[in-house]
Amino acid sequence: MSTENKTEENKTEENEKQTSEFPEKNLSGQNPQGSSDGQNKQGNLIQQNRQGSLDPGAAWAAENAVHSGEDNAENMKSAGVPGHVIMLLAAGLVILLCLLVLVKSRQKEQNLPEEAQTGVSLTQEAATAATAGTAEPAGSGKTEEKPGSQSQTSGTGRTSAKEKATPLSPEMEALSKSLRSQLAEKNGDWSLYLYRLDTGEEIGINDQEPMISASLIKLYIAGCYLEQVEKGNVPDDYQQQLFAMLSASDNGATNRLIDLLGMDQINAFMQEHHYGAGRLNRKMLENNGTENYTSARDCGNVLRNVYDRTYINKVASGRVEEAMRAQIARNLYKIPAGVPEGVETANKTGELFTQNAEGVNVDVQNDAAIIFAGEHPYVLVVMTAVPGAGEAQMHEEISAISAEVYKAICGEQK
Repeated sequence: MSTENKTEENKTEENEKQTSEFPEKNLSGQNPQGSSDGQNKQGNLIQQNRQGSLDPGAAWAAENAVHSGEDNAENMKSAGVPGHVIMLLAAGLVILLCLLVLVKSRQKEQNLPEEAQTGVSLTQEAATAATAGTAEPAGSGKTEEKPGSQSQTSGTGRTSAKEKATPLSPEMEALSKSLRSQLAEKNGDWSLYLYRLDTGEEIGINDQEPMISASLIKLYIAGCYLEQVEKGNVPDDYQQQLFAMLSASDNGATNRLIDLLGMDQINAFMQEHHYGAGRLNRKMLENNGTENYTSARDCGNVLRNVYDRTYINKVASGRVEEAMRAQIARNLYKIPAGVPEGVETANKTGELFTQNAEGVNVDVQNDAAIIFAGEHPYVLVVMTAVPGAGEAQMHEEISAISAEVYKAICGEQK
């Protein structure tokens, strides 16, 4: 072999040797036996992979980066690319490799869900909860249930029974405790529902129990009539009967509307709008061995709807409220009598002497009212069925409850 050929062969071997030694060189080309920090990390990663101690994803990245670097360096060398350019590009690969390994390591340490490790989007809240071991698995179908999160019932604008109640203030807690104690000591059956329209706080005592409705059933007859008018199924020719039924509790006017609508349709209205305790079993003054029923909460929800103008629609709500504000004098002896003079109210009463389900003679005295107490309006419903009680006594007891509620919400009467 000629000297020239040997020289070229030696140069080729030297170049190959330099290329293979490339990962050990630093950026400046000095100290060929040493290495930079980035190159040390790269070497350590390769060593860890060979020992089986490196995360599989990081291991693949390390080996791939090294082999790619070697191949690219060889190609660029052959193409005449300057050595310092090759070194800079290689350093960039090392930096990217280190960042990749750092991310992989942090994910492994935090033990994030598989969705995060595979690149699927995960919210910060879910990731935090997952690291604490409290997150629901993705796709579980479970949802939290937040405060101020509302499931409305069809056609009423009211929230479902599962809605989480607004926490009571200390004053309302004290009122709740007092009312429960009082009603527990009273004779007969008592139920109460109170809802603050300003804060959303509510107190319910036996409030979902079906009670003899007396004339409170007329609230639903009014709603059914106004809904049928809205749908165009009946003519709006019964305003006089509607007004008399609610303001004077006129039984003749009520029976005329029952004949127009039919009992089945009125009962369907109550069920469709989730007034589940409601049942119309007879016309007014009819004695067929049955009674009509509702609950304090259902009546309270009607009044809440009237107040916020969602009882059927805005116009219908206004018509109901107007009639309730126009109560005749004898219908103002219960809840309205417990608030200061000058405070506006809209209420519907119910009175009946009948027998309860056990055949015991009872005095039914009911009242459902909206109290327009300035900045603190509220709804209060009281229903009773008390054996041996007199009408005047029951009026006084309901009025006393009303006064206590007003004082707790609005302060001392002036």
